Amino acid sequence: MADWEGRDRPVNIRDPHKDLVVEYAYTGSYKSVLRYIRHKFPRAKIRTYRRVETPPGAQSQTDWGESKDIDIGNAPQALHVLVMTLGHSRKPAVIWSLSEDQLS
Repeated sequence: MADWEGRDRPVNIRDPHKDLVVEYAYTGSYKSVLRYIRHKFPRAKIRTYRRVETPPGAQSQTDWGESKDIDIGNAPQALHVLVMTLGHSRKPAVIWSLSEDQLS
């Protein structure tokens, strides 16, 4: 356990317990390892992530995709799709096109 000095606490505390059991024949419980790690590495005082709120319609996730061999009347061909999902409502908008250029 000494090799964690100065570093953040482990993400999954079951891993060090399992390592102790396998490598050192540790007979203590998982809870004892959990208590030790919580004592030695307390929780961070600040949150490590920040939630960003935006007004409805101000943010979206957009990506291109391609479907091959789609028959739209002439012959099987590749169709491109622009998928946009609104961040607030998670409602998708899908636009099919024959190409991925800006004029499409």
